[in-house]
Amino acid sequence: MMSRFCRYVQKVFDFGQRVRVLQDSRQKPRIPTAAIWLSAFLMFATRRGSLNAIESELYRSQRFDLLVGSQKPSADRMGMSFV
Repeated sequence: MMSRFCRYVQKVFDFGQRVRVLQDSRQKPRIPTAAIWLSAFLMFATRRGSLNAIESELYRSQRFDLLVGSQKPSADRMGMSFV
């Protein structure tokens, strides 16, 4: 079901391209800003209760690869980015 949702938002809204233009103040980031933002978005969309819950989901399956990409952020990195 989640891979279907990812394909839908990518196809209808071109979601990946729209999010890739986001920028933050980090100098030479190893994890792209879009990957961090999309991971947090997927946490809310899938109703996960914490950053640790979405991190385990990101690394366990490849169904989020379409939107997030191959460089997935850790829960700590997501937390530090949104502070």
